[in-house]
Amino acid sequence: MPNWCFTNITFYGEFDDLIPFHKKVEEIINTPSKVKNDFGSGWLGDFVHHFGLDEEVSHRGCVSHYDAEIGEKECIPNFEIQIETAWAPMVEIWEKIIEQHYPKIKYVFISEETGFSVYINTDTEQEFYITRYRVNVEYPGKYEGADTDVYCSTETEVLDIIKTITGQDVESIKDGEELIEKTADMPENKDKDITFNVFEYDTEYDDE
Repeated sequence: MPNWCFTNITFYGEFDDLIPFHKKVEEIINTPSKVKNDFGSGWLGDFVHHFGLDEEVSHRGCVSHYDAEIGEKECIPNFEIQIETAWAPMVEIWEKIIEQHYPKIKYVFISEETGFSVYINTDTEQEFYITRYRVNVEYPGKYEGADTDVYCSTETEVLDIIKTITGQDVESIKDGEELIEKTADMPENKDKDITFNVFEYDTEYDDE
């Protein structure tokens, strides 16, 4: 049983370029697969077969959702798909489809697979995806319950969490982690559940 990686991909460009691609995505998802698979409709293997890609391209996963219509964000035509894949983002499929068939379309994506700490956000301009940090935090009286996750778009937001916990300003996330570690080691906190882990999203991803 693999760890599942959850990826959101936004394709953007001119309406005239997006429309045929969007129609093709919709068509493939809504056409029953000719190959038996564990994912049903939306299986990535169907995209591999339809576009004539090499079978070596990783495709263990599926499209779990797609925008039914092309929208606009700040006058940028776009649509989003969500995919679930084994272990890794598996964006090579989309890279090859775009390169070979829709070269005018651009895309960015954000991925998360917590088991092996895979965090990627290629949207460096934060036009569609603003998350830059995942903070896994538990602190009595302030952040209750195990596996409390806070998603932050800036380092300042992470530092604000640290201040909420410690009451102190720090100059960097590293300083904050050291401060919280010292706080957790204090005798009065030895029986308290204190967790603080920061995961920063990479801006690049290599399929290799």
